[in-house]
This record gives sequence, C-alpha cells and structure tokens, in this order.
Amino acid sequence: SAASDVYKRQLLGYPNRLVELRRLDSLVLIESWTLPKRDQWQPSAAAVIDLAFDSKKGQYWVMSSDGFVHRLEHP
Repeated sequence: SAASDVYKRQLLGYPNRLVELRRLDSLVLIESWTLPKRDQWQPSAAAVIDLAFDSKKGQYWVMSSDGFVHRLEHP
C-alpha cells in the first residue's frame, strides 16, 4: 500500500491484479482498477508489487509481478 498525506488517499494493491484507491480517514472506496492480463490465451497471475502517487494529482503508478508498470488515473 501507499498513502498520501497531501491528498488524504491510500492505494492498496492485491495479488489478484486489483488496485483500490481509498480515503484515508474513512477507508471509503473511491476507485478500483484491475490490471490487464499479459496474454488472454495464457494469462499469468500478475500480483501488484509496488504502488506510487505521482506529483500530478489523480495519477498513480503501479508495478506488477509480470514486469509491467501501469499508469492509472482518477479525475
């Protein structure tokens, strides 16, 4: 997980490719994303291994165990 004191948000990553953005004070779900599979015919179980807040508000970075870095956005 990664937390931002500036925006009062927390990013949570799970082993099933799920990423959640929650409010720090109440843990209310704001947004959730499912990272794409690398290959639809032979999918791999890519776990979320790192999360980061970008300096640009509403932009987040996620690294998955299959070696990809994903940029996520929330308006």
